[in-house]
Amino acid sequence: MKFSVPELDGRIGCCVDGAGLAMVTMDLIRHFDGEPANFLEVGGSSNPEKVRKAFSIILADPNVRSVYLNIFGGITRCDDIAQGLIEVFREMEIKVPVVAQLTGTSEEKAR
Repeated sequence: MKFSVPELDGRIGCCVDGAGLAMVTMDLIRHFDGEPANFLEVGGSSNPEKVRKAFSIILADPNVRSVYLNIFGGITRCDDIAQGLIEVFREMEIKVPVVAQLTGTSEEKAR
């Protein structure tokens, strides 16, 4: 699994499912005077490994001061993303706040 992650100048790490939602998420962050640190989308088929890999990339950026996980699942299953997030917190030392929104396919199971 390989991600191409354009780095930006901001401090809010973004992990989103789908390029369109990623662009809207970046606009939303900017609307509230924030700046995104990256453009990383984990859309399509989901699995917990994608989330672990995404967080390792995001958190490797020393400028990241928080992470926003924004999932509006269709094909991407929220429960797979949630399992990946649980694994991230078990396996990695997270020193920044993480905000997660999981809406869509298997949302109830994700909770």
